[in-house]
Amino acid sequence: MLLAVSEWCTPSPSRPYVQLAVNDPCFAAKCETPEYCNMSTTAGENWSPLAERRLFKQLLDHKPAGVSKRFQMTCLTVQMNHIYDDDDSDIEELLSKDDAQVAQQHRSERPVGEESSHWSAKAYAPVYSLRPQPREIWRKLNELYDMDSVEMNEYIPDEFELQSDFFLPDGDFSELLRLKEEEIHNKNTISRQHTPQPPPPPRTSV
Repeated sequence: MLLAVSEWCTPSPSRPYVQLAVNDPCFAAKCETPEYCNMSTTAGENWSPLAERRLFKQLLDHKPAGVSKRFQMTCLTVQMNHIYDDDDSDIEELLSKDDAQVAQQHRSERPVGEESSHWSAKAYAPVYSLRPQPREIWRKLNELYDMDSVEMNEYIPDEFELQSDFFLPDGDFSELLRLKEEEIHNKNTISRQHTPQPPPPPRTSV
């Protein structure tokens, strides 16, 4: 069973890859929902035990379900393709020997207090060969979980499902709405005045 989301994937200066992915509309467009994906297993998707453990850990923070599922899938894809040395979890097993040494050295140089805001995390390629995109992650999740049931159990505010016309609130926009209505009325009046009238019907003699 998937756990609830504990925090948002918030872009920050120390996470440039997250910032890039969240701001990239082309990347976000790839985060299709499960109903638009082919759920069959694709040859070449080598989900090693290490890649699966990485996925399970990231699901604790980024649950791709509910109203924010596409946003969370964007974050999940970024985290599966990059390992950051400011991650709270043990990342040594996810990195090559050389990258692990670099990450350890970079972590030791991280200042404390207010100066830590000037420190930027470094991103590394994971040691597992898989570089999953949203479609591959959706397939894996549907293999492991009943995502339709997960989606049904998600809380969705009533206003997200209510279909209604949009109207500006009267309080802040009442004067603007009044001016707009007058403008439309004046345009309609002028239009009627300039519309050529049809000629009267011919008079017939008795």
